[in-house]
Amino acid sequence: MGFLSRAKESKIGTEAQQAYDEGQARFAARLNFPMTHHGLSGEIPDWSKQIEAIERIGWRCEFFSVAQDFKGRPEAYVLFGRS
Repeated sequence: MGFLSRAKESKIGTEAQQAYDEGQARFAARLNFPMTHHGLSGEIPDWSKQIEAIERIGWRCEFFSVAQDFKGRPEAYVLFGRS
């Protein structure tokens, strides 16, 4: 995993931890598509790692949706609730 991937994972994990510590019932995350992804079918490791970082804190994915950003690249919208 590259530097940018680790930075994304760390940032989203920190935000998720803060929301959890503040007692939020839900945490909504936007995950952008990695620039280096091959574009073929298969895992999107950046997304998997970011979701794992959030779920390690105690959140559980409740809803997952994908849309396009302004450049036409996919980005995920993930809603988490407390587990």
